[in-house]
Amino acid sequence: MSNKCSVTWCYLPKYQFNFGLEEAFVEAPPALNIALCALSQILTNNHLMMNILTEISESVRNRIKNTFTQTNLPSTVFQDEELLIAPVSCAIYGSYLGREKETDTEIIYINRQLIEYSKMNNHPTDVIRYGAVLRFSILRELGHWSFHHFACNMDHDLETPKGVLMEEAGDAIEFLLFGFRIQHYGPEHPKLMIDEIVTKFNRSYRIIPLDYLKSLFEENTYAIFNPINEPTLQLTTNHTYIPTGKRIFDPHDKNY
Repeated sequence: MSNKCSVTWCYLPKYQFNFGLEEAFVEAPPALNIALCALSQILTNNHLMMNILTEISESVRNRIKNTFTQTNLPSTVFQDEELLIAPVSCAIYGSYLGREKETDTEIIYINRQLIEYSKMNNHPTDVIRYGAVLRFSILRELGHWSFHHFACNMDHDLETPKGVLMEEAGDAIEFLLFGFRIQHYGPEHPKLMIDEIVTKFNRSYRIIPLDYLKSLFEENTYAIFNPINEPTLQLTTNHTYIPTGKRIFDPHDKNY
């Protein structure tokens, strides 16, 4: 059996962590396959961990490393959108409910529509965009899960506490690793039909270059991966120039 990703143009090693998903389910949509391959690279990357955890003792770093294992990581459930909690008008990519429901402490939920729409076009460009959203979404909810396990005993709030992160935990993970929070631009309906990956910057929106998204699925990226290696953002977009029937979706998984 090959130790490389089964998507022919992706040269990452095969995923080490399947988040409780059956291999046949992971292998079917290329976007999910490459997303899990990239996630495995992040969660096993010692260089990256040293960069983002410089203020944490070695014993705590080792504890965190031992947490990110196939045995310990939470299961991923792809949930229908109407069953996900979305109190604001947004593109809800995922949700972690472990703070509210004891039965869900070891589960992260991801919007099933991301998988369904990713299957509609197998062109590498589309696979990369959906793979990026899936990877960011799972990582974001993994941030909530991690913070619940490592920090939430400090209080009894029903929402993920900001604590020393100084911001919502999912946002903190995205900013620590990539320097921006992922959003997308596309049709108002269906709202998870992705045209571009964007982020908010100086009160406007900018497209994340495809070359940067591609780099997230290349092995060399993780050999030298550093949180300060942020993409050069381009093609400023604001609401004035968005065509009728299109919108930029806010990715909030909760209304914090």
